[in-house]
Amino acid sequence: MREEHITINTKNGSHEISRDGFIRWLCLIEIVEKTEEKAKELKINLDHYDWIKPVDFKKYIKERFKSMEIDLEYEEKNNNVSLKHFSNNPHTQEYHSQTCQKQIF
Repeated sequence: MREEHITINTKNGSHEISRDGFIRWLCLIEIVEKTEEKAKELKINLDHYDWIKPVDFKKYIKERFKSMEIDLEYEEKNNNVSLKHFSNNPHTQEYHSQTCQKQIF
C-alpha cells in the first residue's frame, strides 16, 4: 500500500509531506496553542521563557496522534476541511515555510 502524501504550496515552492507527518504537525500546532492558552490563563508571560519541555510535546503528539487522525478523517468526510484548500491558505503557507526549515521532526 502506498503512503498518502500532501503537497503544500508556499512562496518558496512546493513541499510534500506524508499524511502522518501532516497529522503530527496538526498535533504540534494544537499543543502550542494549548500551551499559550494555559499560560495566559495563569498570567505567565512566555516571552520570558526561552524553552519548553520538548519531551512533553513529543508525549502529547504521540498520545493525540490517533484521535487527531480520526478527527481529520471525520472533517474530510463531512466536507468541513479540504486539504486542497488547506494547501492554498496563505497563513498556513507562511507558517509551513518558516517552520519547515527548522526540521523539528
